[in-house]
Amino acid sequence: MNPVKAARRAARVCRRLASLCVHLSWGLLLAGWLRSRLGPSWFRHPRGETRRRRWQQALGDILGLRVHIDGRPMDERGLLVANHVSWLDIVAIASATPTTFLAKDDVRAWPIVGWLGQWSGTIFLRRANLGALGAAIDALVEVIEHGQRVALFPEGTTSEGRGVGPFHRGLFQAAVKTGAPVQAIAVRYRRAGELDAIAPFIGEDAFVPHLLRVMAEPNTEVQLHFQAPLHGRQRRDLALRAEGQVRAALGVRDSSTLPREAPGAERSAALQPRADDQPQHGQGPDDHRAGGQIEQARDQQPQAVTARAQAVGRR
Repeated sequence: MNPVKAARRAARVCRRLASLCVHLSWGLLLAGWLRSRLGPSWFRHPRGETRRRRWQQALGDILGLRVHIDGRPMDERGLLVANHVSWLDIVAIASATPTTFLAKDDVRAWPIVGWLGQWSGTIFLRRANLGALGAAIDALVEVIEHGQRVALFPEGTTSEGRGVGPFHRGLFQAAVKTGAPVQAIAVRYRRAGELDAIAPFIGEDAFVPHLLRVMAEPNTEVQLHFQAPLHGRQRRDLALRAEGQVRAALGVRDSSTLPREAPGAERSAALQPRADDQPQHGQGPDDHRAGGQIEQARDQQPQAVTARAQAVGRR
């Protein structure tokens, strides 16, 4: 690499790291202050929600994110679901629309980021907990019933962005129970007119090296395609339709191009127990067979973990 270019990249990383440290520290102070003034659920207060979104937008600026929005984020309560490419997805979506996220329990232990997540209403899923799915659905329902939006990544893992994995339907039950709409978001990263090879957080990537690579670049372009909200009474139907919207927006026909999974990012978060394959109360046999060929093909795919494992997204 050209020495001048390398020096510029190093200087850019140093500037952004300094800004990031200040911003994260400010986030802790802000969350603590809002908590003391508005209570433990400060993030559900309009004032707290506004402050949280502004903080996320500033974080995206520090990281060099350039978010381009296509479509209109829904204003009403509901479930946001998106394909998962990177931890940057969370920053991008949060800067575009006020929302609470569902994250794997590992994130809770991350310095500063985990603390901010706990204080700002993030819902955490505990791995290898047989009751995790039911608890997560209850938590999602609570957020939605408070008139808010909650976002999750139903693929249960990240990808390079060239394909879309199957949307596991378990957590869509929160929308069914509340009667709230589901809005799909197609996420795509571009660099110099091509798919971005730096933004995806996959394979053997570690958080800090990946963060530094992102910060070394002048900017990272991310496109968020908000689809028309969906309504439905069956989670299988909602999951298939949302997945179809994302595939259409990204021009992806199937998941054959989906690359390797990241370590520890088991396909679970939205994986439901096998008992879920049985018709539920109010679910007729015709609905149970809906999309049967697609679901049967998916169930035959090799899985790294059983259907009772959990994971909501990449780290």
